[in-house]
Amino acid sequence: MEIRPATGDDVAAVNRVAERAWEHDYPEFVSRETIDDTVGDWYAEEKVASVVDADDAEIYVADDDGVVGFAHVVWDETEGDLLRLYVAPGHRREGVGTDLLSAVRDELFGKGVERIRAMVLAENELGNAFYDHHGFERTGESETKIGEESHPENVYTLERTKVGTEG
Repeated sequence: MEIRPATGDDVAAVNRVAERAWEHDYPEFVSRETIDDTVGDWYAEEKVASVVDADDAEIYVADDDGVVGFAHVVWDETEGDLLRLYVAPGHRREGVGTDLLSAVRDELFGKGVERIRAMVLAENELGNAFYDHHGFERTGESETKIGEESHPENVYTLERTKVGTEG
């Protein structure tokens, strides 16, 4: 498996991974229509393509004879935000998420970022456990709008000094 920056050729695959992950993870508290609308909006071809071409954002993909996961990050001089990290349901528990997170962490800390924040829906038990397991500390709460509904999300932070990564 290769972790690499996404290209324009990966746009449709990123959308498919997001859709499968949302369908698997959120059906109990987000309607199918809302899932379709949100994935269609957040991962629209032009939006994903604009991230691929940005200087302060990146989508990294896990490529295992096709895209099986991705991480979407943005950053400035001191902080990075891991906006989304999704792994296709059929490829979970294979280390894909861990490999994506490691690559993103190393890349951001290598750019001089001092801390990485990750946001995950409070109802997403698997996502919350993932960040906790990988050394992120829960540092806050916020709300995110999905469709017409607000959902609580947890904010996790990983400080560069606590990882010992040199940049």
